[in-house]
Amino acid sequence: MKDNSMALTPQQMRKSVTVNMTPQEIATSQGIGRARCNAKPVDVRAHQSGWHRGNNDRSYPHQIGAHGEHAYSKHFRKKMDDSLKAGGDSGDFDNGDVEVKTTTGNPKLMVRVREYAKKRPKKYVLAKLDVGDWSKVELVGEITREDFDKHKKFGNHGNGDVWEVSPIRLSSIS
Repeated sequence: MKDNSMALTPQQMRKSVTVNMTPQEIATSQGIGRARCNAKPVDVRAHQSGWHRGNNDRSYPHQIGAHGEHAYSKHFRKKMDDSLKAGGDSGDFDNGDVEVKTTTGNPKLMVRVREYAKKRPKKYVLAKLDVGDWSKVELVGEITREDFDKHKKFGNHGNGDVWEVSPIRLSSIS
């Protein structure tokens, strides 16, 4: 049986917000992503930072994540955490209460199992980026940690174990 929960319905599209990003903001996001990757220990960069669909730049997934955070920052006029830490961040916004996850593929909200055990945000936000057009980032929706817990399912798509939630479970961006 095919899982159709990955496609965004017209109802899902109404709850999303599109954030337009300037060339300077795109360059800033990419620079932050590269710096975050380079702040990690060499063995982590070499083996655990991941590849992204044929792109051989180990920092590319970090650039994508930073760009989603940058779009959230711009939309809500909140300062983006651009600090560099070898072990990752403790949360993206509001003292760790908001965690932005950015996807380029299916619009499921995915959180690595290891990260899920370590961080306890009050809310997750799903951002979606078309890697062919970095000038627009879609803030797909949000979900509380409590609701994420109720609806999460285990998955592994070749890049490690994740907890995932279908976009139909997300609320409108507020």
